[in-house]
Amino acid sequence: MDRDSHIPAPRPPSDWSTPEAIGTIAAAIVLFLVVFVLRDSDSTTGNAEGILYVVPIALLALRFGLRGGLTGAATSFALIIVWDLEHPSVAVALAGYLSRGVAFLILGVLLGVVVDQRRRLQVELMRYYNISLEAEHRLADSAKWLESEVAERTRELLEARAETLQRLAVAAEYHDDETAQHTRRVGASSAEIASRLGFDAEQINLIGEAAPLHDVGKLAIPDRILLKRGKLTVQEYDVMKTHAELGARVLSGSHAPVLRMAAVIAASHHERWDGTGYPRGLAREEIPLVGRVVAVADVFDALTHGRPYKLEWSVARAIAEIRRESGSQFDPRVVDAFLAEHDPSHVEISSSDQRRPAFTIGAAM
Repeated sequence: MDRDSHIPAPRPPSDWSTPEAIGTIAAAIVLFLVVFVLRDSDSTTGNAEGILYVVPIALLALRFGLRGGLTGAATSFALIIVWDLEHPSVAVALAGYLSRGVAFLILGVLLGVVVDQRRRLQVELMRYYNISLEAEHRLADSAKWLESEVAERTRELLEARAETLQRLAVAAEYHDDETAQHTRRVGASSAEIASRLGFDAEQINLIGEAAPLHDVGKLAIPDRILLKRGKLTVQEYDVMKTHAELGARVLSGSHAPVLRMAAVIAASHHERWDGTGYPRGLAREEIPLVGRVVAVADVFDALTHGRPYKLEWSVARAIAEIRRESGSQFDPRVVDAFLAEHDPSHVEISSSDQRRPAFTIGAAM
């Protein structure tokens, strides 16, 4: 219902003292006098006197309802008798008076009853209108409350999900990163690269949440292999490579978009642009774009932060290495987006960087 709609309140039929009521009474009196004068000045109007009295009777009935109609009928009947008493030459039979009186009474009653019934309906409409308006306000308030509650619960669920994902990622990362900040940094860096590549806001947010889970499969890798100092044997490296598929299995099967993306990233972030990566040996566009994005972010962070089994590289040297691997290990378009973020025009490899122990990109897990 339109809140601005208006149903006029019915006028109280019993209130005879309002200016409007007094005006109606005055108008009716004037009309009665006019009828009386007309009859007095022209005796031929006597045949139409019933019609002349209809107007003031109707006026009173429309304003005061049944009481007004009865008053008008009684007044009209009284004026007829007064006029006839002043004009004894006009003979009217008793039946004539009765017929006029009954006609006036019927007219006054019918109009008065109709007006009273209409007013009762108006009162009911007003009551229902007020009730519905109140109910509408209550529903609107309830809807706002429910909307607020749903928003709050949704926020809590999203926070709980984000915290759960973060803890899962940290649990995997604690194996070989005591600060457990690698996953957070990879997520932030992946979101920056995705933004440069033109991902929409929703996808940027998703990759920021999903990328930290890229190495969740490491939970299944024995510490003797994961934390080994020095080069891995062929057999040990084969075990290490299984973390990609294991992570994808852990994360697969979910209906949540963030976990579906995380499963794709876990399975594909060690694939190489030239097709020599693992676990499936995918090449170029066969590798999901989110996997290609996280591959760059993951390797850059692994190069620039130390592990028990390696020293960190400087940012300048790591950026130069990412650029060198463009087109072989990494998607050139993703590398361009990464380099645009890190302003490659100012990158220089210092001599101290060149003296650090070599660390191949293939070892960046």
